[in-house]
Amino acid sequence: YEIPKRDWSSDVCSSDLGAHGLSMMMSAVGVGALLQAALLARRGGIEGMTAYVFRSILIFAVGLVALTQVTSIWPAVIVMGFIGYSGSVIRVGCMTLLQYSVEPEMRGRVASFFTVVYFAGPALGALLIGKLSDLFGIQPVVLAAGVMTAAIWAFARYRQGGMAPALEATTKPA
Repeated sequence: YEIPKRDWSSDVCSSDLGAHGLSMMMSAVGVGALLQAALLARRGGIEGMTAYVFRSILIFAVGLVALTQVTSIWPAVIVMGFIGYSGSVIRVGCMTLLQYSVEPEMRGRVASFFTVVYFAGPALGALLIGKLSDLFGIQPVVLAAGVMTAAIWAFARYRQGGMAPALEATTKPA
């Protein structure tokens, strides 16, 4: 979710806080991720992880849409906390599900491929979002990203029942 947070802080929120506005938004993402880590650590198992990830994808999409509706720094900081929380659930939850759903001898390869895609995807997305933001403005582009995320969630939601048994296999990570 490569949102140009500096531009959001200064342009959209009309914040004259400069680097402080950016640091508040980034800190909110970090606090959301830390909260997610604490809650995920308490789960104690893989059961229900698919549903947890699916809920987080929806929260992420709603967060992106909500972010386009705020014009003040403090509501943006709060929304970024939810985005940080849900984004972290998606990342950690997907990696956990991947590790449980593949054979032990394939885990390293699958995890490596996931990591490459995970880091390359946002980098390429940032280029696209940056270019589209130059053409249309940051808010419409983030709104479109939120709507597309919600649409993908709705499409995948119908397949969740079939995915959960395969992803939540009882094989333990090595």
